[in-house]
Amino acid sequence: MFNRSVALFDSEKVHFYSVLSLMLQSDVDLRSALRVCIESLPSKKKSEVMKSLCRSMDEGKSFSRSMEVSGGFSRYETDCIHVGENASCLSEVVVELSRYFTDKVTFRKKCLSALAYPFLVLLFALFAVVFMLRVVVPIFSKMFDRMGGKLPGMTRFVMDMAGHSHLLMALPVMIFLLVMVFRFLLKRETILKKRWDYFLVNVPYLGDMVLLFHLQRLFHLMKLLLAANIPVHQAIEASSRTISFVPLTDIWVRTMKDMSQGFSLHQCLSRHAVFDTQAIAMIKAGEEVNKLHTVFVQLHSMADRKWQDAMALFFVLLEPTLIAITGGLVAFILLSLYLPVFQMGHHIR
Repeated sequence: MFNRSVALFDSEKVHFYSVLSLMLQSDVDLRSALRVCIESLPSKKKSEVMKSLCRSMDEGKSFSRSMEVSGGFSRYETDCIHVGENASCLSEVVVELSRYFTDKVTFRKKCLSALAYPFLVLLFALFAVVFMLRVVVPIFSKMFDRMGGKLPGMTRFVMDMAGHSHLLMALPVMIFLLVMVFRFLLKRETILKKRWDYFLVNVPYLGDMVLLFHLQRLFHLMKLLLAANIPVHQAIEASSRTISFVPLTDIWVRTMKDMSQGFSLHQCLSRHAVFDTQAIAMIKAGEEVNKLHTVFVQLHSMADRKWQDAMALFFVLLEPTLIAITGGLVAFILLSLYLPVFQMGHHIR
């Protein structure tokens, strides 16, 4: 089993699946295509993942099983490849994975570009606040002590903050460590993961974005499974093992139980508010004309478009919100420092 340190990055997976799809569409056999992928990877450590695939396949393992053993690929990828192998549509599945990771890398770049300016603003604001608390505020504090008199509540609060400014400097590191510990616990604790997912889905706006992200992944997997002529019940069972979002997993498990009792797919999904009336109507029509694969192709396209639009709006609102918060914080400190000076000037007059 390979260490996580040699797992392929998303950008490398884009290259891997792009080259692999090109080779397979050119009627190159899988092992030869993998050798081309090995030669095209610049990192020797990362090429070991490809070599492990070839060795596992030489031992008689399937491509999907070899990917799983290597430890360099996600459950989502191995399940998709497994479907492609069983349905003799491996080339089409690899193309879909290439598109999936291309979209993922593009989205990540958009996130970084959208967050770069707000992050710099926050970083500058943090240094400015720490400088004011450690240098400017003590100067004003000594002046106010010599003056005597009662300071305004805002000013006393800022003076107290100045005495704990070292905690403010350590705040980013503390937040980072807490996030890492929380992510580790989410992977280990099933109950915590379930509660967190149900909490997320109920958060306004953010819950809609998270739900749309997992819905488009679910529709994508269902599209691949149905394209492989896998029965609907088996496709739902296979996709339920891949979904990492607990609310959708629970819905899919209940759907399997309801369908085993004779209910149709659209009847089962109509009981859950996650699926809107348009999706239910499309699935019902697909069941009637035996075109569920086409329906899930459309549902995946619609969910992906809605998610992209939601994320674009989120980044449009994020930048001015962060700037407003940091500007308000700096303005609060300045106002609290100069408020006693204004009062002193009023007494002098």
